[in-house]
Amino acid sequence: MLTIFVPHSLVASQHFLLHHADTATRIRLNVGGVHFEVARSLIARHDSSMLARLVSDTWQSDPEAIIFIDRDGETFRHCLDFLRYGRVSLPLTVA
Repeated sequence: MLTIFVPHSLVASQHFLLHHADTATRIRLNVGGVHFEVARSLIARHDSSMLARLVSDTWQSDPEAIIFIDRDGETFRHCLDFLRYGRVSLPLTVA
């Protein structure tokens, strides 16, 4: 096991940077009432997907707008995991 020690001051500054990042680097989604905030770079890695097209400048003129998707939010989180990791482990309760 590898253990990395990070000074508290660095962690605090990174926390500040993450929470005050430009909203153009993030996408805010409301999927069936469940809210997600996703890095635009994650979606950009899958540029041929419908999700990438949906959040593109062609369809969305306001990068700060919350995009509503009329689907089940609990299931959508598994879609995001697939985009992040290239695989997904579904619980037995997801059909």
